[in-house]
Amino acid sequence: MPPNPEIAPVGVAWIELPDKSIRPVSGDCYFGRIAGNEIVVPDTKTSRRHAVVQRQGSHFMLVDLGSTNGTRLNDRRVFKPAQLKDGDVIGVGGLRYVFHLPGGSAEFLTSQPLPTTAAVGITPCWVLVASAPEPGDAATAAWVDGVAREAADAGAKARRIRGAMVLAHWREALADAAVVRALVEAVARRPFPAGAHAALHHGHVRVGPGSAHAEETILGSDVTFAHSLAAMARELRVPVVLSEAAARTLGLASVAAPLGPRTVKGSAGEHPLFSLGGPG
Repeated sequence: MPPNPEIAPVGVAWIELPDKSIRPVSGDCYFGRIAGNEIVVPDTKTSRRHAVVQRQGSHFMLVDLGSTNGTRLNDRRVFKPAQLKDGDVIGVGGLRYVFHLPGGSAEFLTSQPLPTTAAVGITPCWVLVASAPEPGDAATAAWVDGVAREAADAGAKARRIRGAMVLAHWREALADAAVVRALVEAVARRPFPAGAHAALHHGHVRVGPGSAHAEETILGSDVTFAHSLAAMARELRVPVVLSEAAARTLGLASVAAPLGPRTVKGSAGEHPLFSLGGPG
């Protein structure tokens, strides 16, 4: 049942937690097992960064971040971003979270002021995910900060998602492929802290306004695919994993090491992958 309207936030969406407390949602809201997520899920079946509820223009979307045990929406596992409605039940680990909109309607979103960054719809992008274990030492923090800074200097929209993870993207129409390639090669050459990894994918993503001025958010199955590649990089102990599309569009297939066709979690079939850098 909906939470007490006397304590429900006014004019914003919220998530009702299992203990009936509420978490207002105005921008990104991450679920995960570790501190630093907006909603910390105390369940061993939960990944460190498991899923995110993300505002996309006039809607809120639920995105699984390549979690080991999956994310459920109304008791059905989600494999691609899913739009949320009032009363939807989000399953993370063995726990259930209820999503709410003010007045039970999404109409309020269309009248709310959005950031000045205009939505651009679906567009080809390079998507970089870089992550390091937590808690990390000063060298690990410096590595994460360095990747975010260098990606931004190379023209990416780059931001720390939570803790020691960076998400960066370049719109193909606005980016110089040679600059993106140079950035990826530079990241691959740098010493990686123990357990750190990165992945690059090229695909069609939905780009829209973020929760802060001049910020952009990205959504879509290709974003989820990039997160899954980053998880594979960790498992394979490869510093940087490239999708075939990333290697092809940046001309890296001739210098990257083939990993062969691989099954990528959340994506049908096998996908040729490549690696850059030495042992992770």
